[in-house]
Amino acid sequence: MSAKFDPTISLGNLITAAAMLVTLAVGWGVHTTTVGMLKTNDETQAKMIELHTRSIHALELQAQRVDAHLSYISKGVDELKGK
Repeated sequence: MSAKFDPTISLGNLITAAAMLVTLAVGWGVHTTTVGMLKTNDETQAKMIELHTRSIHALELQAQRVDAHLSYISKGVDELKGK
């Protein structure tokens, strides 16, 4: 008994092909949406990093100024103690 290939297209074949196409379309849509959301998140994170970098730089400059003021105050206190 040899296997024969039946070249006719049945309703089951059409339903299977349609289901495959729908699955591919939905998968592609989900993939595209996910990639778009990731790009948006990356851009948002880059902006936040830039903002935080500026804030850190400003805080570092302020800390340097405070250190300088404390140094002057410490020198003044030392001078008063010495007199």
